[in-house]
Amino acid sequence: MTGEERNPMEFATRAMALARAMRNLGRWQRAVEKYDEALAALPLAIEALDECLALLGEVEAWQEIADRCESWLEDFPDHATNDNADRLHAQRIDALVHLGGLERAFDTYGLRPISGAIESVKTSEILCVMVLRNEVVRLPHLLDHHRRIGVDRFLVVDNGSTDGSVEFLMDQRDTIVWQSMSSYRSANCGAVWWQLLLRRYATNNWCLVVDADEFFIYPGWESKDLHSLCAELDVQGSTCLPAILVDMYGANRLSESVIHGSTDLLQEFPYFDRNWYRMRSPYCGPRHNLINHWGGVRARVFGDQSLGSYLLDKVPLFRSRPDQILMSGNHWLDRPSGEIANGRGALLHFKYDAGFTALVEREAERSEHAGAGRAYRKLNARIENWSDPVFFDPDYSVRYDNSEHLERIGILRPLTPECGYPPPGEFIHRPSISGRSGSGSDPVDAPFWSLVLVAEPTHLLARIEDALTALNGQPPSEILAIVTGGDDPPDLRSGRDDVHTIRVITTENHLTEVEALNLGLDRSNGRWVHLLEFGARPTVDVYADAQSVFHGDRDRSLSVLVESADLMVSALSLALDIAPSSILVRREAFAAHGGLSTTIEGAATWEFVQRIAAETQSLVGLLPRISNRSRPSPFVPTHLEFGEDIAHQLIAINHVAKEHALGARAREQLIDRCSENAALRIVEDIERGRASSALAVAAEILSAPISEPSRQKLLRSFSRRLL
Repeated sequence: MTGEERNPMEFATRAMALARAMRNLGRWQRAVEKYDEALAALPLAIEALDECLALLGEVEAWQEIADRCESWLEDFPDHATNDNADRLHAQRIDALVHLGGLERAFDTYGLRPISGAIESVKTSEILCVMVLRNEVVRLPHLLDHHRRIGVDRFLVVDNGSTDGSVEFLMDQRDTIVWQSMSSYRSANCGAVWWQLLLRRYATNNWCLVVDADEFFIYPGWESKDLHSLCAELDVQGSTCLPAILVDMYGANRLSESVIHGSTDLLQEFPYFDRNWYRMRSPYCGPRHNLINHWGGVRARVFGDQSLGSYLLDKVPLFRSRPDQILMSGNHWLDRPSGEIANGRGALLHFKYDAGFTALVEREAERSEHAGAGRAYRKLNARIENWSDPVFFDPDYSVRYDNSEHLERIGILRPLTPECGYPPPGEFIHRPSISGRSGSGSDPVDAPFWSLVLVAEPTHLLARIEDALTALNGQPPSEILAIVTGGDDPPDLRSGRDDVHTIRVITTENHLTEVEALNLGLDRSNGRWVHLLEFGARPTVDVYADAQSVFHGDRDRSLSVLVESADLMVSALSLALDIAPSSILVRREAFAAHGGLSTTIEGAATWEFVQRIAAETQSLVGLLPRISNRSRPSPFVPTHLEFGEDIAHQLIAINHVAKEHALGARAREQLIDRCSENAALRIVEDIERGRASSALAVAAEILSAPISEPSRQKLLRSFSRRLL
């Protein structure tokens, strides 16, 4: 048995050590042999490959570089298979250019010109680069839109279209067409073809990279063309503008959403989700230089716990440079943070038409997209049980109006030095909570309270039932378990019907936790509501204390809530440390104040408390804290990592401050308290080894107007933990 078979890691480590020794002795060929042995034992030993390629570059062994890149890329052809695929393709192109010029690289990747003579391109021209396959129904709309905003020339690669796309493109005077019948995935999902076209045609041009179903827009695009936008970016010193992918859809079933030549896409597909993202992470991408968002309508309709298939960020507009590397298609870009514009555009995504389900099935089978088409396989598995979905939902769908509309909702951002957090207004979504009580029953016969939980943490049920049983069914209660995404409801029958009733509420949508809690709230019958969030740990004490509160001993419970006789927002703050699992709220208060804000879910309960405090002169009978012993849970859900909860708290503060004319001093106190929360989160992240999350938390809070003492306290806490 060889050493490699016994322990590949150990074998590769020894081989790399020998390779470095041979390199230092000037025996480069022997060093390369040892690097090859390390890679044969451990193909993912990227350090060995990098050192080998660097050594081969020193001796200008371009063919050997090209061969080793090709061999490695056979196993890891695209960015979704391995993060290093982007730069390995770039290194392969460099080696091929050294061997036979750009033509050698074009031939290797199967690119051939089909639009006649190769035209020259002026540096002043704005170029739009596309790779497509069978998109003839969208192409007229795509070209018209981008011509209208100022694109001067289109560089298009067709990947084997059979629907007339090539013939249509050949008739366009401002379009240079290339074709490749090679594997899309082997070209890093088209990114290599983009890169080759840019090397040939773009010297220092501003370039726009889009898919055939995307319309690029930006703040004020209706009256400001791309040349003006790029001039502003030049003045700013920015070399690229990020954008958010906005899934657009119609009001009808997919089968009824047909694109014709005369179709106005914004009229036929005018809707998008108000809750346009579900997770936000700073310092993302291979260079940790971008903020990334995940979610969109796909997350709601099709669901994906990891959200990995629903990355909404791209960098479509950039000034081309010879050494650039397009990463993950154009989801990321290899640029310093200082060159990335503060503003943000959008890509209106017109993918969801009558041909969508057939497209998904076809691409799932072809396995030519990222990760061998894994995102399409997931979608196809979902669509098989729901072949003709309706994306429109009045609770989530909003109609696109103009660029100002997308600025108000926080998607587009102007080119300003500091954009701040999404402004209050349409970004803050309050659900519709019915004002009924008892679901049509006499209020006297309604349960005294309703306990709402998302069905996933079913382990809570036994704990809740034990607590309720200890009260001998007094007062009467109901438990609502929310099941989202069309999953089969769990069997929650317990045989304790004399103590409480259990109701299971299902929905086809894949909801966030806050959205699910609002659904349960709307369906609840009780006069009081207890929302149990993920991480809640209710005990018998919670309900025993509640029982005493409801028998008239409210002063004891409210004494921990009220900091002064004034119950306005200035008296309440984040310093209350109210755990959501320790609060009961009258259902009528939820109905009157719009439930929990779904777009700031990390601070939803807190923001609700501030709203009703600002609008109510007395909290007695509305919001008793039901247990002094109930403390906030140390559990941190995944979607609150990377500073998400801090960002949400700052959005909530800005929202409450504007909506209720909060004084400067009160707002400053709230933001400083948010800073204290951030310091605690940083400590927790570092103790758990989540350095990237800790850095993201620091980035979120340090961009806010916290006081200098709070800033110093935050930095001291951060530095002490790192020492």
